[in-house]
Formats: sequence, structure tokens, C-alpha cells
Amino acid sequence: DLAAVAERFFARGEIAALADLDPALFEQGLFACWTRKEALLKAFGAGLSLPLDGFCVSVDPQAPAKLISTDFRPAEVARWSLVDLSADPAQPPDFKAALAIEGPPPDRRYFQIGTL
Repeated sequence: DLAAVAERFFARGEIAALADLDPALFEQGLFACWTRKEALLKAFGAGLSLPLDGFCVSVDPQAPAKLISTDFRPAEVARWSLVDLSADPAQPPDFKAALAIEGPPPDRRYFQIGTL
């Protein structure tokens, strides 16, 4: 039950944003939120010592990834950038990935390295 996962682990703002999404985008939004949060936890270097509901990220899978707020240090919002990654940016994603980076978002270039 994906809604129960969101209720248990996500911040109130994320839960509300998921509820506001078109129902057809709910699952994509949940996974976008999860990977964005996971990327930030790794970037913060704190792992799960920070509660998942202690910071809020954007959830709309069709909008840019963004850190919205933190309970622990509000200044962190301006310090970090989030970027969604895709194995093939020309196709709808079958997998979700996100990158958290200190500073402005990086330029991204994609290369095709042959076929398997």
C-alpha cells in the first residue's frame, strides 16, 4: 500500500502534495519523492539518523526536483540542489534515481555507450 508508505515516512507537505497529484501520477510521485529523499540523506552524510519526515522535497515527477524545507537547519534549502536522473532521458523512466549536490545543479550530458 503505497499511500501507507507515504503516511509513515514522508513529511506532511509531501503527503499533501502527493494527494494533490493526478492519481495517474501518484506512484511516480511517490518514487520521485523517495529517491530525492534518499539522495539527500546520503549527501548530508547522516543516513537514517535524520528522520525522513524532517525534511520536505518536491514530489511531482514532471517538475524539477527540489529541497523545499528542513526541520533541522533551514539554511540547508539554499545550499543543496536535487536533480532527477534517467538512464534514457528520451524515454519515460522505468527506474528512478536522483542526485543531491551541494551548490547549483550541474550540467548533465548523456552518452550512449553501444548496445549489449
